[in-house]
Amino acid sequence: SMLSGHPTPALTDIYEQTKLNGEEGPSLEGQKVRERHHILQSYHPLYSIVVAGFKYFGVSYEGAQSILEIVGVIAIAISISFFCVTIFGKASSAIILLVFGVIGLHGFSIHYVTPFHLSNACALISLGFLASNRKRRLIYSFIALFAAAAFHAVGIALAATILLAATLLN
Repeated sequence: SMLSGHPTPALTDIYEQTKLNGEEGPSLEGQKVRERHHILQSYHPLYSIVVAGFKYFGVSYEGAQSILEIVGVIAIAISISFFCVTIFGKASSAIILLVFGVIGLHGFSIHYVTPFHLSNACALISLGFLASNRKRRLIYSFIALFAAAAFHAVGIALAATILLAATLLN
């Protein structure tokens, strides 16, 4: 154990995988394989499809991530704005957006684009459509919920909760 000064096999294995000291660390190819696994094989299929689509058209994984971060921040801001304006009106939404636009809650703000946050953005869009008076609000809401479930596993729970609430309230 680490207490006795001798690392366990598991700690040794983790150390070997993560050290980046030139020759001693994992090979560049090993790092690329590990990153590819992280991006494409975790449960966030819609995010993975978008990243793989960029890769198909010649954009590197890093480039795809940069594009997604820019587009993601815009999409998250639009989803929050749409939800707030639909629920609270324009004046209250302006205040809410000004306050929360500058607050960086650790790991939970529009400044962090992850499949989790994109899933939440889709859920907010769905709720905004459900609360609106638009003709095809149920179709748009369902599409947003499908995207939420496809972005991240939490989206499945959000979609189920929103569908259950919409069913019970109607």
